[in-house]
Amino acid sequence: MDTALFVVIAFAGVFPAALLVSIIVSNYVFKTAVEVLFTPITYGVIKYLKKKEAEDVYDYDTKFSPFARG
Repeated sequence: MDTALFVVIAFAGVFPAALLVSIIVSNYVFKTAVEVLFTPITYGVIKYLKKKEAEDVYDYDTKFSPFARG
């Protein structure tokens, strides 16, 4: 959505509509591919940092439900 808005605002009237659509689609495909490729790397970095910092906190005693009593 952000790419579509940016491309339309930045380039409307400068490029033909067909080229704008092509730019939007190619950017969407590129961004999706980058996220798919980097997700395993991100999980690895998070796992490493949690292990290195010994920091993996869970709030077992906190009641997050607005309907829970006491």
